[in-house]
Amino acid sequence: AFVVMDELPLTANGKVDRSRLPELSEWNAAREEYVIPATPIEELVCEIFADVLAVRRIGAADNFFHFGGHSLSATRVMSRVKECFGPVVNLRDLFEAPTPALLACRIERAQKAGSAAEILPLRATERTGPLPLSFAQQRLWFFDQLEPNSASYNIPIVLRITGTLNVAGLESSLAEVVRRHEALRTTFSLVDGVPVQVIRDVREWHLPLIELSTTPEPEREAEILVKQEALRPFDLQSGPLCRATLLQLSAGEHLLLLTIHHIVSDGWSMSVLIREAATLYQSYIEGRDVQLPDIVVQYADFARWQREWLTGEVLEEQLSYWREQLGGAPAELELPVDRARPETPNYKGAMESVALSEELTESLRAFGRSEGATLFMTLLAGFEALLHRYTGQTDIVVGTPVAGRNRAEIEHLIGFFVNTLALRTDLSGDPTFRELLKRVREVALGAYAHQDLPFERLVEELQPERHLGRAPLIRVMFVLQNTPLEVLELPDLSFTMVSARKSMAEFDWVVNAQETEHGLFITFEYNTDLFEATTIRRLLEQFNILLAGAVAQPEHRISDLPLLTEVEKSQLLVEWDHSAIAPVGRSAHGLFEQQLARDPDAPAISFGGEQFSYRELDERSNQIAHGLLGSGVRRGQPVAVMLDTGLLQVAALLGVLKAGCHFICLDARYPSARLQQMLSEVGPPSLIAGASQLGSHTDLVEQFRSETACQVVVLNQHEWFETCPRTPPEIKVSPDDLVYIVYTSGSTGRPKGIMQTHAGLCQYVEWQGRQFGIGPGKRIAQWASITYDAAYAEIFGALCCGATLCMTEALVRTEPQALTAWLRDDEISLLITVPSFARQILQILETEQRESPLEKLLLAGEALPVTLADAWLKQSPQGPQLYNLYGPTECVLATYHHVSEEDLTHRSIPVGRAIDGRHILIIDQHGKLSPIGGTGEIYLRSPYLSRGYVAQP
Repeated sequence: AFVVMDELPLTANGKVDRSRLPELSEWNAAREEYVIPATPIEELVCEIFADVLAVRRIGAADNFFHFGGHSLSATRVMSRVKECFGPVVNLRDLFEAPTPALLACRIERAQKAGSAAEILPLRATERTGPLPLSFAQQRLWFFDQLEPNSASYNIPIVLRITGTLNVAGLESSLAEVVRRHEALRTTFSLVDGVPVQVIRDVREWHLPLIELSTTPEPEREAEILVKQEALRPFDLQSGPLCRATLLQLSAGEHLLLLTIHHIVSDGWSMSVLIREAATLYQSYIEGRDVQLPDIVVQYADFARWQREWLTGEVLEEQLSYWREQLGGAPAELELPVDRARPETPNYKGAMESVALSEELTESLRAFGRSEGATLFMTLLAGFEALLHRYTGQTDIVVGTPVAGRNRAEIEHLIGFFVNTLALRTDLSGDPTFRELLKRVREVALGAYAHQDLPFERLVEELQPERHLGRAPLIRVMFVLQNTPLEVLELPDLSFTMVSARKSMAEFDWVVNAQETEHGLFITFEYNTDLFEATTIRRLLEQFNILLAGAVAQPEHRISDLPLLTEVEKSQLLVEWDHSAIAPVGRSAHGLFEQQLARDPDAPAISFGGEQFSYRELDERSNQIAHGLLGSGVRRGQPVAVMLDTGLLQVAALLGVLKAGCHFICLDARYPSARLQQMLSEVGPPSLIAGASQLGSHTDLVEQFRSETACQVVVLNQHEWFETCPRTPPEIKVSPDDLVYIVYTSGSTGRPKGIMQTHAGLCQYVEWQGRQFGIGPGKRIAQWASITYDAAYAEIFGALCCGATLCMTEALVRTEPQALTAWLRDDEISLLITVPSFARQILQILETEQRESPLEKLLLAGEALPVTLADAWLKQSPQGPQLYNLYGPTECVLATYHHVSEEDLTHRSIPVGRAIDGRHILIIDQHGKLSPIGGTGEIYLRSPYLSRGYVAQP
């Protein structure tokens, strides 16, 4: 292999410095010994490879993909092969036979077998009669009728031109490109109710020049004009559909704004336009004529050809493949969105980007090559692995655009050729990354072989359910930008592409991967109706990490690929690790015993004028535990508890836990059929009850006792446990052991039992204590029914943090007037209730003209209306801090001060705690921020691991 250099690097002694010699290029390093083509077909294929790859010489044994070939260049090869030999092979053949010798062999076999299908020639046609739209144009025309004056399908390009620019020469060059390509002079009209193309005559074409060099801040003015130009809509009927504007920033600095409607252009077309304009400009400056290749067919010829060819057997073959490929595909992809989809979308978009390192880019390319896959396929496999990790879905459809230029006649033509392929991948069975890449490769090759069917025609055939603001079949797109966008260096001029921020969102999420000389540049374009910028930035980081892990360990299953950033690891392992506060191995009754040791004589429970100290409650619960163990109950078994509210009720729950068991609470007011279901499903060996409760269900208890030999313990007969030891039994429990089983209400069907472990309950009550300041001296109301898990948050939240649990009769808890008086008389510090009940308490306080005695009011179970929170503020300015526990995210409700609309839209809100002042901040069920007037700061924190990120309102 030979590498040409201007000079050899030398050492100080004048010898060749081998350490400074450049690495052999990848294609040279991979090159085998040159093999001369053996047949005319091999020779032709070698020439096609070399032409497309821009390589001087290709041998019969040289691998197309080892020389830098990819999916896009492979499409160009196949168009050349088709032009030379007819449609004898397809794109899959090139991937499976990537050398000229192997591909030539397939071509020869196909020719001998007579498998070449007849294909309609693409030729220039007479311009008689209306000119039809292509299928792709028809879709965009239809969208324009639905939403006129939209900029959704504008293609803006911004070129920074540095150097001495001849404005007249640039104007003349662009005008000639417009003259050459009919698509740039096309508009659309209705003829007999059918849309048709109308090709305008060549007119004098001008390039507007806007002078900004005299303004104080030309760059800022230019940025405003760039945004305005990109969002300026086109009129498809009157045209023109191609605009250009030149901004002069200084004598040697210009910005060229090119904006074209997608209905007459695509990304490839923009590179054709720039390349031709640059060539024409250079010839203008040099004062010589230039002969660009003649345009044999125009886009209107292609549109007519497409509609004539894509019929009959050709159409049916394409449709048959896609019906089978997409039949039964999932209707939705459950993306990790931050907000519910609005009923009326605004299509606003934004973007976030990250650069992959050169090392990672080369690793991805090398791994794909070793598996016979392109860089696009490797990146797509990584993206689908990320989607799987977030959605849990194993049937994923991702869209991708293809150039649609699989015929040589249209390679250098401006027009709307790009097509969309729906790539459906099976991720079931938790495959390794290597296995997933093989699946993605097969899906992609099959799609490439059937890419002639326009996506619009496929949608028409499949007729998926349509929704406003949602693209049919496809929610996310994946794009590898290796379109040959050539910005040429000209004498005295240099060109730089200026990226524009995405402001419109056609899809929920679009991944754009751009190949650069320094590695891959990944951009996530997203719908701001659905995603926050913080979420997209996190997904970008995790995609980077996942790709690095995938190529480093391709045998790892996709469920094991790394995702966490260093910041997230620190949050999980350090910031959110409270093991120093609560050591591993803790239990709910163990936390209670820690409080007992601190102050045994502190009041633990108050009920009806009676109370237990922590010491008394501990002794009673120990006696119950010993009694249960003496009756034959064993560690890990369930124990049913059916007692009215009172001191012994709580002692019984603690006693069950100290015996190493878990409890299920029964309400004597339940119908016997429901109690029967719960007892039969759980099967407790013991039932702790009071005499009155047993009397109301005598038949049920006797039936259950006879069928299961269940022991019934009447707890209010004191002689039963008076003789038992008052010291704790020596029973050890695991954090994974159960605390309780609680049954759902059954409002949506048959009630179901839900189990809670010691680890889960301890984690919650410890967080609750820290978050709400529960501790000695605080008095916590027990408002929830004992059969509802909120009651256990109240009971253990108080007893495990050293506070006093205040209990009252069930009738008091359900009557707002009585409850309000009880809160005042018992000096309750904290109440957990539902907003609808809190509203009734507020009305009573307003009537009595009293302020609330509470310090904190926790509202759960229902959405909290802003009006209710505002009313509490007005009624009790010094009253309770309000906390909204509705939905999956817990947040402190904090008043905000002096936060502008711009701050609420664009600035992230820091996590923190309020030192003083009132707290009001409301997030509704759709994640929408609704602040209330006042003073203070906004804070948002979630105790849930999956939601443990700062929110952006």
